[in-house]
Amino acid sequence: ILKIDIHVENGQLSYVNGMPPITGAVADMTITPATFELKGGHAALPGTQISNASVYIAQLGVKNALVKIDANAKGRLEDMLGVLDHPPLGLVTRYGLKPDDIRGDGAVQVALEIPQQSDDDKLGFAISAQAEHVEATKLIPQIALERGTLALKIDNNGLNGSGHFAINGAPADLTWREHFHDTGATPSEFTLHAILDEAARARLGFKGPILGGVVADVAARGKGPKIRNVSAKFDFGRASLELADFNWRKPLGEAASASVELVQSPSGEYAIKNVRATGAHIDISGEARLAKDGKLLAARFPRLRMDGLVDAAVSSERGANDSMLVRANGRYLLAGPILKSMFDKGGGKLKLPWRLEADLDRVDLRNHISAEDFHLVVAARGERLDALSLRGKFAGGADFNGQILGSPGEERQLAVTSADAGRLLNGLTGLSSIVGGHLYLSAKLAGSAQSGSHAAVAPENDAAPVRRMTQGALRIEDFKVIDAPLLARLLNVGSLRGIGDLLSGQGIQFSRLQVPFWVENGSIGIEDARASGSAIGLTMQGMIHRTEDLADLSGTIVPAYSINSILGNVPVLGQLLISRKGEGIIGFTYRVAGDIDDPRLTVNPLSGLAPGFLRRIFQIGESQAGMPRADQGAVQ
Repeated sequence: ILKIDIHVENGQLSYVNGMPPITGAVADMTITPATFELKGGHAALPGTQISNASVYIAQLGVKNALVKIDANAKGRLEDMLGVLDHPPLGLVTRYGLKPDDIRGDGAVQVALEIPQQSDDDKLGFAISAQAEHVEATKLIPQIALERGTLALKIDNNGLNGSGHFAINGAPADLTWREHFHDTGATPSEFTLHAILDEAARARLGFKGPILGGVVADVAARGKGPKIRNVSAKFDFGRASLELADFNWRKPLGEAASASVELVQSPSGEYAIKNVRATGAHIDISGEARLAKDGKLLAARFPRLRMDGLVDAAVSSERGANDSMLVRANGRYLLAGPILKSMFDKGGGKLKLPWRLEADLDRVDLRNHISAEDFHLVVAARGERLDALSLRGKFAGGADFNGQILGSPGEERQLAVTSADAGRLLNGLTGLSSIVGGHLYLSAKLAGSAQSGSHAAVAPENDAAPVRRMTQGALRIEDFKVIDAPLLARLLNVGSLRGIGDLLSGQGIQFSRLQVPFWVENGSIGIEDARASGSAIGLTMQGMIHRTEDLADLSGTIVPAYSINSILGNVPVLGQLLISRKGEGIIGFTYRVAGDIDDPRLTVNPLSGLAPGFLRRIFQIGESQAGMPRADQGAVQ
C-alpha cells in the first residue's frame, strides 16, 4: 500500500471557500490512495494561534465525503468572531452585530465537518469556547457588559452560552441561546439574574425611592440585541421602599414582589402586560400601551392598592391632539401631597389638553382633612381651565361645591362654595389659621370670551375678545382666625398685644372677609380687601408673585373695630375721620414685603394718631395691585 509521510513548516491551508486561510502551519501529514491525515499541527489565523490541529479524510477524492477538522485556538474574541463571520458561516452579522462588538480573551475548541467537492458549501461544526475579560459596550444601547466570563457551545442547530458579567457595574449571571433555524423575529433568548443595590440601579438608569438590594430575574427574546419581548420578576424583600412625601413605607424584610411583561409590536409600539405587584400592603394589577418613543398611550389598572396611599381602579387614555383622559374610581386616595405640590411648588405645567374624572368614597386632603363622597371632573388645556365639577362633604356633613359655568366661546364663571371655609382652605392650600365660616368664591376665568367694550386683548378676525386674566372675589363670613403667625407679628409690632394673645387662645372672631383679586402670569393682585370683626378690622392691597415667592402688601389695622368705625356712618364727619371703607378713627398702617416665608413687617404707630384723611400721609410705601376697574369686568 502506498503511503507518503510529509512534514510541513510555514505551510498555508485553505479549508472553506471565502474564509481566511490558515498560515504558518507546522504539521505532519500522512497520505494514502484513499485517506489523508494531518496531526500535531499548529498554525495561525488572523489574531489567533492554533494548536493541536488535526485533519482526517476517510474517502479521499470522493464527492461529498467528509473532511473532519479539529483544533484548539487562543486569541482575541473579536478576531475569532471575525473568522466566524466570514461566508459561508456569517455567524455574527446575521444578528445585526459586528465582530468587534464583543471583546476579550478566548480559548476555543473547534470541530468541523466539511463535504468534499460540494456544490452547496454545507458544513457541520461544533465549537466550544471559554472567554474571560469579556466586554460588550456597544451591544445594547446604554448597557455596558464588562469584566465578563463566558462559556459557549455552538453547532449547526444553535448556540448555548452562560457567564457572569458586570452590567453597568452591577454583577449579574447571564445565559444566551440562539436558534439558528428559527426564521421568526425572536431566535435569540437571554436570561439575567442579578441582585441590584442602589449604586447598581443608578448605573442602570433606575433612580427611585428604594433602599437595599432588589433581586431581578429577566428573560428576553429578540434577534441579537434587538429585543422584542421581555418578562421580568423582582423581589423587594431585601429592600425598603419609601415615598417620603406620602408618608408611605415598605420596611426592609417585609415580603413584596413585582412582575411585568413587555412586548414590542411590528409597528414599534410596546404592550406592557400582566403588571402585578403584591405584598403585605400592596396589591396592584394592570396593563399599559406605549408609543414607539415611550409616550403613554393607554393604561388600565383595575386594582391599585397601597395601604394608606390609594385604593382605587385607575385608567388613562390618550386621545386626539395628544389629549389625556384619566379616570379614578374606588375607596380612597391620599391627595394631600399632590395638593401641596400644586399650591406650594406651583406643580407641573401640562401644555396638552387633559381631563380628570374621579369618584371616591374618601379623599384625604392636606393636614389630615378628609372629604367623603368626593366627585371631581376637571379639564384643562395647558394653563387654561375649561371645565370643573366638584362636590363632597366633610365629617359632620358640611359640604363643598365648585363648578365652571358657561360654554366654550362664552365668558366662563368659576363658582366655589363651602359650609366650612376653614376645612376647605386647610385641605386644599394648607392654610390652617381659619376655623369655620361660609366661603363664596366667584371669578371670571382667563382665556374666556369677554363681554363689553373693554377687551383685554384685541380681537382677531372679528372673534370675540379674550380675557387675559382671572378676576374675582373671595368672601368668607362668620369665621375665626387662630395661630396666624404673620397676623400675630403685625399686632405685636403695632402694640396690640392683647388682641394678638387671642390668636393663640380662643381666636379672633371675624364677621366678614372680602378679597377682590386678579391672577395673571403667576402674580396675584389684591385691592381693597377688608376683614371686619368686633375686636379688629383689617384692610389690604398689594401684590403676591408666586413664581418668585415674593409679596408686597400694605393696609391698615383697626383695633376695636365695631366701636372704632361707628362714626364712619356719620355724614361728612365720617369721611374726614375715616380714610376709606373698612378703616376706623384709630388705625395703624402696615406693610408686609419680601420673601413670602419670612417677610419684612413695618407698622407706623404715628398713623394711629392722625384722622383718616391724613393717615394716608403716614402710610409706608403703599403697595399697588393694579386691580382692573369694575368697568373692565372685575367681579364685585
